[in-house]
Amino acid sequence: GIVVPSNTRLNGNGATIKSGISSGTYTPTIALTSVSNVIIQNLKVDGNKAAFASSEFKHGLSMRTCTDILLQNCTFTANNGDGIAIAGDNVSTWSERITLENVSCTYNNRNGLSVMACKTLRVLHGSYSFSQGTLPQAGIDIEPNNPTDWIQDLVFTDVLMTNNASTGF
Repeated sequence: GIVVPSNTRLNGNGATIKSGISSGTYTPTIALTSVSNVIIQNLKVDGNKAAFASSEFKHGLSMRTCTDILLQNCTFTANNGDGIAIAGDNVSTWSERITLENVSCTYNNRNGLSVMACKTLRVLHGSYSFSQGTLPQAGIDIEPNNPTDWIQDLVFTDVLMTNNASTGF
């Protein structure tokens, strides 16, 4: 997958990245791991889920222990896991100060957006819809996995969650 370093601005300028990853159960199309100050704009990620066996993994974008991240005007579609997954390290950290603005996560195999560990998340506008395949099949799922996973100060404004196989939120 694509690994994005700290202090990066990636402007897709309307381009589409189509996943061709054929190995690695947990390999997302885009990975942000322990990075800060990243902006990703105007990009579409097509997870190409028809090319893979059904899974809850192979996210469009996986974010672990990140700070100060902005996703703006992006689409994550047809990913074999979540469109976007936001987490910590499953021990004692989390992601912090994350903004998703005008982001669309549609037709993903698990959830549009999964939040496992995050402090200060802003989800502004956008759509998290048509999730179907592997449980829980929600538009947005808040799902801390461990007692040390912080979920704090999450705000959702003008967000559409519709036509998911189980629930919107």
